[in-house]
Amino acid sequence: MERIVQGMTSVTRSLVDVTTHPLLAAFLPAVILGGIWFGAAGALGVLAVALPVVAIATRDTGTPLRHASDAITGLPVEADLRRKLEQQCATSQGKDRAMCLLLLDIRNLKEIEARHGPGAADCALRTTAQRLTKATRSGDSCARLSDGTFAVLTARSRRITPQSAMAIGTRLQAGLEEQVPWDGGRLPVEMTSGLVLDTQFDGPDGQTLMEAALLARQEAGRESGARLALYSDTMRRSVEDRRDLAAELRQAFDDGQIEPWFQPQICAHTGRITGFEALARWQHPERGVVPPAQFLDAIETAGLMAKLGETMLFQALAALRAWDRAGVVVDTVGVNFSGAELRDPQLVERIRWELDRFDILPERLCVEVLESVVAEGAEDIICKTVEALSTLGCQIDLDDFGTGHASITNIRRFAITRLKIDRSFITGVDRDEESRRLTAAILTMAQQLGLETLAEGVETAQAEDTLRQMGCDYLQGFGIGRPMPFEDTIGWMNAQQRPSTATGTARKAEPQT
Repeated sequence: MERIVQGMTSVTRSLVDVTTHPLLAAFLPAVILGGIWFGAAGALGVLAVALPVVAIATRDTGTPLRHASDAITGLPVEADLRRKLEQQCATSQGKDRAMCLLLLDIRNLKEIEARHGPGAADCALRTTAQRLTKATRSGDSCARLSDGTFAVLTARSRRITPQSAMAIGTRLQAGLEEQVPWDGGRLPVEMTSGLVLDTQFDGPDGQTLMEAALLARQEAGRESGARLALYSDTMRRSVEDRRDLAAELRQAFDDGQIEPWFQPQICAHTGRITGFEALARWQHPERGVVPPAQFLDAIETAGLMAKLGETMLFQALAALRAWDRAGVVVDTVGVNFSGAELRDPQLVERIRWELDRFDILPERLCVEVLESVVAEGAEDIICKTVEALSTLGCQIDLDDFGTGHASITNIRRFAITRLKIDRSFITGVDRDEESRRLTAAILTMAQQLGLETLAEGVETAQAEDTLRQMGCDYLQGFGIGRPMPFEDTIGWMNAQQRPSTATGTARKAEPQT
């Protein structure tokens, strides 16, 4: 008898599902008209009354409502996952039965779309969804949240511990990072993942777990190695500290505490001061002068790199104009631009506008680009930006040369004017044969390519003499002069013995303390 009832229930449910399907509902008016036309109005009346009754009588409160699926992957959407998450939080069964929320993000999805088109990105999303569904258990819930982010909510189990959860995350991430077949080739997929257990909190709700998993995923994205992180209180405190620092930095920009200090550069053959490099410093009201290594990461995390670039450019050009008005000769000023800034399509126009505002010739601005940016092969937008700045007349300096493995092709492609040899090659150049050979090779290559050279990190008179004899064009380092605030630059320049280029006499700089 029970089987008969179950069979009738199944049939009636199927009937309700069919008759209430969104696509079939569009044909209901035609069905009704057809029934009336063929004299079946009475049957339609019975059906109209019976269907709601059957649907109510056979409803299963334990069966979840139908929800919209993601159009690309077919997975449930974020709203469904959040409902499931809240349900499982509300039915907590104690600390011995844990559940895990895992967020997995295709970190290079935008790069895939930019290089191969939206079809490739959709293919990566669909393949990831299929792999995720196959790799999870029947009791687990999968969903696509947004862009390239997926979520897995595990069923409660006594076997889920922080260690086993990390093992699950590692296994899933490894499976999802297998290359995706596309258009006769294969797409590389890179994942960043964060996870959290509900047992890490005392009676958490769904929003708390979602925020914790998101925080863990963001922290994993900050690490170049692991790319999978488990939420912890230490992580939360670290993020809060960075947020506090970011707020402090925003205030520091508003108060003018972030400013450039200027490190001099000289001609190796004449000793003449030819320029300065603008280096960011934070004049903290309590901690004093804070070097960039202690706050640049926080600036980048807070999304303030563009603000830093604007500040440094403005004050560097203002310094050039002030030096001109004071009657001291400074040919150029160097300003560093990050990869993120070089991706800004408005950067060239902003630099052009600032040069016009200060009435400074473009060739007096050295745009410093890290070799690591060029070595990556750089996207077309960065290449176009650097080319446009070169066409504008700006000098292009390749900074930290020797550390980023930039190819000669990229050096020529980016219209580089001058190579700034990294300090790691210069340290000990006067006493270490290996350093001399490497530096000599760079100088020879630059000469063959028609590029000028500047040695960074020159700290002794002996290193200065060695580099001059080797044919290096310009020198910079503590042995020449330390970074200094603008108000000290004119006095420092006036105190130096600066022979004219006609004498050819080399300047001997005293090491700065």
